[in-house]
Amino acid sequence: MLARESVAAPEMEAQVTFEMRLLIQQHDFLDRQIAEAEAQLASLLDGDTARRLLTIPGVGPATAATLIAEIGDIGRFTDVDQLLAYAGVHPKEQSSGTKGERPETSWTMAKTGNAYLRAAAYRMAVVGIKHNPVIRTHCARKRAAGKSAMNAVGHCMSKALSLVWGVWRSGQDFDPRHGEPRPFDKTLWDLSVAPQRPGVDTRQSKAPR
Repeated sequence: MLARESVAAPEMEAQVTFEMRLLIQQHDFLDRQIAEAEAQLASLLDGDTARRLLTIPGVGPATAATLIAEIGDIGRFTDVDQLLAYAGVHPKEQSSGTKGERPETSWTMAKTGNAYLRAAAYRMAVVGIKHNPVIRTHCARKRAAGKSAMNAVGHCMSKALSLVWGVWRSGQDFDPRHGEPRPFDKTLWDLSVAPQRPGVDTRQSKAPR
């Protein structure tokens, strides 16, 4: 008796069949879209620029594809500041009446540029603080200077795009040494401040034969 009552009516069976057909069609459509997206991603990452960007710690395939798609031709930016402005990560001074009371928060991110590029820079900054020595050092320096955590992340976003600029424009793989201050050379300092004796040329001279 219970089994007979649990059998769906013919109308219900037709409705379920109709909905299942729609779901299968939607699944097939999404499969095609995913395949197209993966093909587009593969085409963006098939080149030297993508390979070099992927050498930056914090840049994965999705971020590299976003950078390439949103920046396009890096040559249209004459300097890194133009790239930062395009992404909207350049600083903007607050205009509130309390400006200046807290110097570390008197400047904010403009957020007027390319939102997709800005999101990629944020991902690079967050991951880079843990895995990129240049960004990690930059963040620590800003925090030591009294910047808030989010303010420091904003600075790291700018630093991340600066690394992208350097790698892309130079055509070289990421090198952490290029993002750090040059080491102090005491020998060169001693030479630069040493008093010059009369008649002695301190410029490099030829070795005696």
